Amino acid sequence: MEIDWSQIVIILTLGVATYSAILNRKAVQRHLLINLYRVDYSGSSEPEIIINIINVGNVNVTINKIKLSDGFDFPINRLNNPYKFLPYELGGGRNCFAGVYINDLAKILIQNGHSGKIKFIAIITDGAGKTYKSKKSIVLNLNEYFKENN
Repeated sequence: MEIDWSQIVIILTLGVATYSAILNRKAVQRHLLINLYRVDYSGSSEPEIIINIINVGNVNVTINKIKLSDGFDFPINRLNNPYKFLPYELGGGRNCFAGVYINDLAKILIQNGHSGKIKFIAIITDGAGKTYKSKKSIVLNLNEYFKENN
């Protein structure tokens, strides 16, 4: 049996071209990674909920909206690092973060009639209307906060 090398070369060339096309498509897709965590500072600083936004793609993404949500949306209108108001263009491979003091958030929630445990996730909306959500959540117990401050 004789090997037809021209057919093997054609098949390999098509395989490499397909793989290259898939990599190029992924390189231009928008993708944000959203991390949500609580920071309890030592000393005089108040505890804070931090939303870290990482652009894992190679394309700039405009961040239009940031909010904490459990059905009650708490909008965040500025970033802490860099200190900028929204909308903000986040370059490929770059990150930024926003935060809210837990005491301020709890006061607003209590004033709006909320109580008990509230589980928040971070939701980011980009300039193209795509929504990104944090995989982790943070639980805030408003009953404990209310006891501490009364």
